[in-house]
Amino acid sequence: MIPLLGRPDAPWLPFVLAICACSSSGARPDATDAGGDGASVRIDGGVSAQPDDAGADAGPGRASCVGLPPTCGPAGTADCCASPPVAGGTCNRSNDARFPATVSDFRLDAFEISVGRYRKFTAAYPGNKPKAGAGKNPNDPSDKGWDPAWDGRLPATQQLAVANVKCMAPIMFSDVPGPNDGKPVNCLDWYTAQAFCIWDGGRLPTEAEWNYAAAGGSEQRAYPWSNPPSSDVVDATFAVFAPPATAPAAGGSKSPKGDGKYGHADLAGNVWEWTVDNYTVVSGAPYGSTYSVNPCKDCADRGAGTSRVIRGGAYDANGPTLGTIVRNDQKPDGRAPQIGARCARSP
Repeated sequence: MIPLLGRPDAPWLPFVLAICACSSSGARPDATDAGGDGASVRIDGGVSAQPDDAGADAGPGRASCVGLPPTCGPAGTADCCASPPVAGGTCNRSNDARFPATVSDFRLDAFEISVGRYRKFTAAYPGNKPKAGAGKNPNDPSDKGWDPAWDGRLPATQQLAVANVKCMAPIMFSDVPGPNDGKPVNCLDWYTAQAFCIWDGGRLPTEAEWNYAAAGGSEQRAYPWSNPPSSDVVDATFAVFAPPATAPAAGGSKSPKGDGKYGHADLAGNVWEWTVDNYTVVSGAPYGSTYSVNPCKDCADRGAGTSRVIRGGAYDANGPTLGTIVRNDQKPDGRAPQIGARCARSP
């Protein structure tokens, strides 16, 4: 990826995202590899208040939740498997009226994939790798589900599935249950995140779904918690970001104050979240300023892009980076302590 420094079209933001490229062999490429290791993140600019009350319905039972104690939320007693419903509608992607998107009803997990849930995934690995066509979005006829060509991008063994999420400090994953179980697993690459969500009965959200939930649908919130929607108030009582954060915190540690309209925690800060979409460069357009699929009805960019969209900012990002208009991208095999995911599901 192209580093932030040297990009005349990229705004300056005071943090750098270090990336390790993952491989099925477990080898870590040289830090100067253009495929991602050591690359700086490219960020588009960005620009708060009590969220609406929304019940965090747990939704259908899922493999990662069997026997999982509640360790999320500010007191560590909330169900990490909650998956609130999101009523469909229309919003403007990145709060830009040129790029409307309509999404159908769906569920989005209230919390990012936790360490405890990911440990369940590794315990069943590699026998739980996705089958061809699994994980289709029922609202999108163009979605062909898991592509068997991706099989070789997954870790080959259980040991690698564990080692890959220990890419560099701060490491959240632990081999046995412990105090990090409610924190988001980090160092997730796109392929493993998608495989996890499919095994768990879901899929990665489309960028349009993620944007819709974070912006409060048609309210077009500046931040997930913004009330009124135009409020640009952001501080450490709403989200996990820098300063003062130096590592991810337990999922929902800022709830309910930092939650979005539909009851989702950490849609801003903590870790960047993968979406299913490719990031397609639009010729002549500034980075992150336009969408290749427009208009959008339950759409995803499934083009030939070489990177995938990540959203939401992370613990080492600054306040404006957490805004709902901010888009970022990363190589799908990139791993970093700032990157995790959450899953979407059928309603």
